[in-house]
Amino acid sequence: MTWQRTDRLRSARSWTPKKTEKAMSRFSSYAKTAMAGVKTAIVTGSTAMTAMAGYSIKVGTDFEAAMSKVSAISGATGDDLQKLTDKAKEMGAKTKFSAAQSAEAFS
Repeated sequence: MTWQRTDRLRSARSWTPKKTEKAMSRFSSYAKTAMAGVKTAIVTGSTAMTAMAGYSIKVGTDFEAAMSKVSAISGATGDDLQKLTDKAKEMGAKTKFSAAQSAEAFS
């Protein structure tokens, strides 16, 4: 065990300022590469989240527009319109059609 400690001490003393600088330079290079990867991942993730949010807003807007049309054609308001809205959402969940497509079917 003592010889291992001695080897470690010799190894530590063999580090010169140039070796230390070279090691720090390599570490810095690795850190820059890693940070570039993290930056790319963040940008990609943010772009995907923005696209999903935009699509979600469009889906919601399309559904609301379809239900507004149902209300205008049928004259449904209040509880009646809410029942139709709930039914359109249910049909969107249970069939291959979206809730907006189900709402359009009412008109």
